Amino acid sequence: GAVRQTFFVNRGGWDHHNNVLTSQEEMLPEVDAALAAFWAALGVLGLRDQVTLFTASDFGRTLTSNGRGSDHAWGGNQFVLGGSVAA
Repeated sequence: GAVRQTFFVNRGGWDHHNNVLTSQEEMLPEVDAALAAFWAALGVLGLRDQVTLFTASDFGRTLTSNGRGSDHAWGGNQFVLGGSVAA
């Protein structure tokens, strides 16, 4: 009966100072599969226009390499997914 519900999912391990490409190659398919399953379930339930999913992070990454990874910075890439999200 809630008007608005919030669910929080935390997936740590993204602090890639080293081996950034290898680490992301291993982790991004997990995120992709989870989002695909979530989106499919929302479709089955007819809720895609009522749900907004977004990512958030407490830090970003530099665009320059520190050798095999990157260092902390002030910004980061995020995304928003939902049937009511305007492009």
